[in-house]
Formats: sequence, structure tokens, C-alpha cells
Amino acid sequence: MEESIASLLRPEYVAEAASQWNATGETVLLDEVTNFVYEFKSQEERRILRLTHNSHHTEDEIVPNWIG
Repeated sequence: MEESIASLLRPEYVAEAASQWNATGETVLLDEVTNFVYEFKSQEERRILRLTHNSHHTEDEIVPNWIG
């Protein structure tokens, strides 16, 4: 991941994104190549959170049609 993009992703942003999925406990960075991939627990299940900078993909490319 480009350092200029990586520096924009602050821990509070990750926490806010994970909180949208009822995250509990630690959010662990698993990968950061073209996305930031995190793991966390929600309601005792493992969840994966993937964050992508908008310079890589538009919202329409990321959000499935069934969400909109």
C-alpha cells in the first residue's frame, strides 16, 4: 500500500468501521496490499473487514447491487 494512502487510515477510522458491524475486542490488521483487511469478533463470530481507498475503486465497484 502506498504510504500516502496508508497514513490516511487512522486507528479511529478502523474502529468506527468495525463498530458498524458490532465489533468487540481487538481489531487485528491481517493484510495491507491494495486493501486493508482486518479481523474482529462480532456476536462471538469472527468477521473480516476490508477497507479500500477510493483511488483504487469507486463505490459502485465495491458495493454489491443488493445493498444499495
